[in-house]
Amino acid sequence: MIITSIATAEVRVVLRVYFLIVLALTGFFVRRVLHGRNKLRILGGGSILASQALNSLDGLDLLLAPLKLRALPNGAFGFSFLLFLFVLGKAADLLTSYLVVNHLIQSRCSFGQGLVFDDGTNLPMPPFNGRPFQVVQNAQLLAVNNSCPYGIYKKLNTDSSFCPEKRDILGSWNCNIANDQTPQSWPSGTNSSDITRDMNQKGLIYDNGYVEQTQWSSGFVNHLVIWSTSATLDSDGSLVSVKAAVETTYKSEDDIQLTPLTCSVSASGAEQTIKDMASGTTLKEWVPTFQGLMYNGFNTSAIQDVQDALAILLNTMTMISGGNNYLLAEPGAGQDKTQGCLARAAYVPTVMVVIFLAVAGLGVTAFVAWCITSIRLFRSPSELEALPLSAEEWATFAARGYLSTANNNHDVVVAPVETYELKSFSLNTMPPTLLWIGLGNMGRGMSKNIVEKGNLDGPLLLYNRSSQRATNFSAKFPAGKTEVVESLADGVSRADVIFSCIANDEAVQETFKAILEENVKGKLFIESSTIHPDTTDAIAKDVVAKGAEFVAAPVFGAPQMAEAGQLIGVLAGPAASVARAKPWFKGVTSSKEIDLSDKPYSKALTLKVLGNTFILNMAEQLAEAHVVAEKTGLGTEAIHQIVDSIFGGPYAAYSQRMLTGDYYNRDEPLFAVELARKDARHAMSLAESVGVRLRNVEAADTHLAMAYEHVGSSADMAGIYGAIRKESGLKYENDA
Repeated sequence: MIITSIATAEVRVVLRVYFLIVLALTGFFVRRVLHGRNKLRILGGGSILASQALNSLDGLDLLLAPLKLRALPNGAFGFSFLLFLFVLGKAADLLTSYLVVNHLIQSRCSFGQGLVFDDGTNLPMPPFNGRPFQVVQNAQLLAVNNSCPYGIYKKLNTDSSFCPEKRDILGSWNCNIANDQTPQSWPSGTNSSDITRDMNQKGLIYDNGYVEQTQWSSGFVNHLVIWSTSATLDSDGSLVSVKAAVETTYKSEDDIQLTPLTCSVSASGAEQTIKDMASGTTLKEWVPTFQGLMYNGFNTSAIQDVQDALAILLNTMTMISGGNNYLLAEPGAGQDKTQGCLARAAYVPTVMVVIFLAVAGLGVTAFVAWCITSIRLFRSPSELEALPLSAEEWATFAARGYLSTANNNHDVVVAPVETYELKSFSLNTMPPTLLWIGLGNMGRGMSKNIVEKGNLDGPLLLYNRSSQRATNFSAKFPAGKTEVVESLADGVSRADVIFSCIANDEAVQETFKAILEENVKGKLFIESSTIHPDTTDAIAKDVVAKGAEFVAAPVFGAPQMAEAGQLIGVLAGPAASVARAKPWFKGVTSSKEIDLSDKPYSKALTLKVLGNTFILNMAEQLAEAHVVAEKTGLGTEAIHQIVDSIFGGPYAAYSQRMLTGDYYNRDEPLFAVELARKDARHAMSLAESVGVRLRNVEAADTHLAMAYEHVGSSADMAGIYGAIRKESGLKYENDA
């Protein structure tokens, strides 16, 4: 079956959706027929095995069930039929992908512009060195490649799907090896003039033969071609024919062999063009082209199909003449504005049609059987409704049995369990106990969201070097939600998962040195500090050596984002460990995750450190622009407006902090200069290790150092603005 109304890809989609829906409905009806059959057996006074009531199994569960049950679920017939539907569905989908393919069919395509043949208006001496030659020659080759005939066409263009039909062709030149003529042979070194004269005397070349050959510096010549016209004058008004010869040998030691050819034309709609053509001059001008098309390059024998190649060349000559060497013509009024072409259509083989009809038949049969079964069960006793069918009905059945068993010794009447009540029954392991280490700006926001959104069965354990900060933070939550631990040893011994978000490399190393003195086997460490990638790798190696798991999990985002649970987590390490860590990120502390499962731990920190250079560069650029704007008289408000309009987000926030004086009025920095410089050092170290220099980061680091010198340990990264102001002759503070 050939379908032309829609694309092949759409046919595949339609068939897949059809098979998916119809087979799903068929399975639905079959399961209910089998379920009804079980009820009818019970109504008849019989009984059924529990395995025969398992009518909801499908796919892999259906295949594995016999191994687990040591019996066929649904009975032999039911199991076989459901298995058949499963296999049929997969087979239909695979066969749709494999058998429904594009098929090229003959069609008509819009022509537009191109070369249009007009036998009444022609060019006596068609040129061989223009684009029309290339287009006309290629059109015939495309047609042949598309399994269509070459010839003299009424019109043509560059359409690669060109495939002319009979009505598109005026006729063609036809070339054949001269009757009863074997290749003519001459001794090596024979002059081409002598060869031409000899062939003319034998009647194999007309009197006006034109010769082309390749002359080598040694004096050797090869690739000799000769062609001639039957016209006695350059253009005597006759329907000319052509005689030609092509050398088939090329080696200097071989005899010279030429294959003689005769060409005649049969094209009633192009005869006037051929009669008017100055065939002598044209052949003389085109002889190098004739030679070039007969060989595959220097020192090669002649091509296999010299007859067709010569006929195509003569057709090209004729069409350029009749088309007036013009490629932008359009068909005239009343002329056909289409051309033959190959169009893609969807081919649906017979086997797919058979499967299509078979699936439809199965669906109709299953529906009818379901209707009959439903009618027979219309007035069945209500007790039969308790017979489970689907997975949720079996779960309800089991829940009822569980409650009955749990209370059968206490004279308690158990209320029937409804399917929607299954949400009250759960099977899970105890949630892990978490320890959070480090309550800086980021740590407080992240741990807050774990308390509020995480799956915790007990309090979140909190540890901070300053225990008072931990106590104050814990007091913000309801009783029982958090618990401050006085020592790392106490917290680690009680925790299953240990988060750490600590200021710098030295602090992280000291913390883990203390932690790893304890038994940590089986525990998961999630390290979210911004430290050097090499530091992370070293710590991870020590943790894993102790039998624990490790995930490098730095985060992107400002403290406000941590507070809102909108960070971006970057998780690297073994896939199984990353999977254990993920429940505490997206939807809890983070809005997005960058999953680097099974990548080295250091990759997460490399991304984090390089990502933080964007923030450093942003602050440096904003500060420089504001200072220049102020000193040139433009004013900082105009800069802020363009930043807010184009960039927004953190750009606008940092700009606002600079202009409002927040950068020097804060009691506690949002991003401490010490931490920012630590990130800058890590970034420059990474870059230096691979031969790169981060000049923007160097500039930012210089200004951060100036801010620290001016303010001290409370300096915020936005203080870059004050440093550049001071460097430029202004006050550090902008007195906002």
